[in-house]
Amino acid sequence: MKRLNPIYLLSFAIVLTVYAAFSVHQERIRLKTAQNQYDKAKDLARKLRSIQNAYGVKKKIYLLRTLRSNRSLYAKLKVKEKKKSLKIEAASLPVREALFLLSKIFNGTYNIVDLAFRKEGKGNVALSLEIRW
Repeated sequence: MKRLNPIYLLSFAIVLTVYAAFSVHQERIRLKTAQNQYDKAKDLARKLRSIQNAYGVKKKIYLLRTLRSNRSLYAKLKVKEKKKSLKIEAASLPVREALFLLSKIFNGTYNIVDLAFRKEGKGNVALSLEIRW
């Protein structure tokens, strides 16, 4: 058998080392890309979770419970519940009760689509409000 030339062995070892280094470098780049995508998805999940907590079903239940807790105010309101919205109307509401209602709504995080109120004589207002979920 003939002997292997040491130059061939040395060149094969160098090519193998360069290939291994190049492969490791490519995998590091892929790992960094995957880590960046994971971080972006994690941030998006946090944002969506905070939006869900702000505008979720619990807020709807809390608003309805707040409205029903004040019986004299709730008796004067026409509340229409739909799947994705809540419409509150009042024909003649005292200003103090209207301010109470608006303060409860404005202090919460609700998506108010429509808000209209007008003066209905001395000390009374007409109110129309629509909130979407």
